[in-house]
Amino acid sequence: MKNLSINIASSLKKLSLFNIIFIGMFLIQFTEASHVLGFGNISALFNFIVLAGFSAYILLNIFSVRHIYSTWAYFIYPGLIVFFSYLINFTSNSFQNFQLISYFGNLTPWVVLIAAPFLFSRGVATFDKLIRTYYNLMLFFIVAALLEYALLASGMTTFTVLELEKGTYLSGIFSLLHQLEDGSHHYRMYSVFSEPGTLAMAIIPALIFSIVHKKYISVIVFILSIAMTDSLGGYIGLAILSLLLPAIYLRRAPINRRTGFRRSVVMSYYVVFFIVSNFAISGLQYQYNEKGLSRDTRADNVVNIIQNLPSIILEHPLGMNLSESISNTQDKYYFGSNFNPGTALYYGGFLGLIGYLWILLLFFFKSIKVLFFEKISKNDIIAAMSIVVLITFIVQRTAISEHGVLMLIFSLYIHEKMRAKQQKI
Repeated sequence: MKNLSINIASSLKKLSLFNIIFIGMFLIQFTEASHVLGFGNISALFNFIVLAGFSAYILLNIFSVRHIYSTWAYFIYPGLIVFFSYLINFTSNSFQNFQLISYFGNLTPWVVLIAAPFLFSRGVATFDKLIRTYYNLMLFFIVAALLEYALLASGMTTFTVLELEKGTYLSGIFSLLHQLEDGSHHYRMYSVFSEPGTLAMAIIPALIFSIVHKKYISVIVFILSIAMTDSLGGYIGLAILSLLLPAIYLRRAPINRRTGFRRSVVMSYYVVFFIVSNFAISGLQYQYNEKGLSRDTRADNVVNIIQNLPSIILEHPLGMNLSESISNTQDKYYFGSNFNPGTALYYGGFLGLIGYLWILLLFFFKSIKVLFFEKISKNDIIAAMSIVVLITFIVQRTAISEHGVLMLIFSLYIHEKMRAKQQKI
C-alpha cells in the first residue's frame, strides 16, 4: 500500500498543466467520457478555454520563437490559412444566427496544429509524452468497458439511459452502449465513443504503440475491441497494419547471417497474406454491401463534391452558408459530414480546402518517407504508421484533422521530424 501511494504521488508530480489540458481534451472533446462520468455540463466552457488558451499561446510566441523556413512554409502557413478561412465563415454565419457559434469548436484542431511548433520549442510537449498518455487513456477506458459489458451480460449491473446530441445511449460507470428502439442495447462496442467506427479508429495508434513496445496483452485487448466494434474501417485498418508491419520489421532488423532467413519468412508471410486476403475481401465486400443506405450516402458524398467542385468554388468561395438546411435529396451541394475534404470546403471555402489538402499531403508523404526511406525509431513507426492508417478514414468519418487530440499528437511528431532534418543540414 505504501509503494502504491508513492507511485501515485510520483505520477501526480509528473502531471504538468499541459498534460491535464490534454487529458481534458481527451475526456471532453475526443470522447463522450465527460458525459458518462457526469461533468459534461462544463464542455462548452472547457472548449472555449482550450481554443482561447492555444490562440493566446500562439500570439505570445509567434514573434518571439524563431522557426526554420520549412516549418512556416509547410506547417504554420497552411494551418493559418485553414484557421482564418474557417474563422471568417463561422463569424459571418454567427452574426446571422447566434446558435451557429458552436461551429467555432471546429477551429481547435487547427489552432493546436499551429501551436505545435511553439509547444515543442518551449519544451511544453513532445510526441513521446503525449502518445504514452494517449495509450494509457485508451487502455483504461477499453478495459473498463470490457469489464462493464461482461457485468452487464451476466446481470450483475445495469446501465442507465443517457441522452446525448448524437442519440440515446445506455451508460455504465465508464462506458456507453447505443440504445435500440426496443430499449435493448446495440451489440457493437462503443466504450466512451459516440460511434463504434470512431472507437476503432481511435484504437489504431494505441494498438501500434502496444505492438512496438511489445505489450502483448494490450495488443490482444485492442484487437479484440476492434473486432467488437465490427467496424469496416477498423478491419481495413488492421489489414493495412498487417501489410506494413512485416516490411518495417525487415527494414529495422540488422544485416547479418540471419537476414536471408528473415527475408524468406517475410516473403512467405506475404504469400499467405494475399491468399487469405482473397477470402477476407469477400467478407469485407459483404459487410460493405450490408451498409445499405449508409454505404450509398458515403459514396454519393465523394462523387457529389467532385462533380460540383467548380460551381461550389465559384458560388461559395468563402464557404457554405451554415444556417441553410441542405439534404442529399434536394441540394447538389450536399456532401455529408463523413468526407473530410468536403467538410473543409464546406467550412472554409476554396482556401480552406487548399490548406486542408496541404496538411493532409504533408502528413501522408512525410510518413511514407519515414517508413520506407529513412532510418526509423520506435516513435517513427508508431507515428508514421498511425498517420498512414488513419488517413484512410477521411472518406468515411472524422479523422486526424477533425480531432484536436489526434491533430496535436501527430502535429508534434511531424514538426519534430522536420526540425531534426533541418538540424542535420
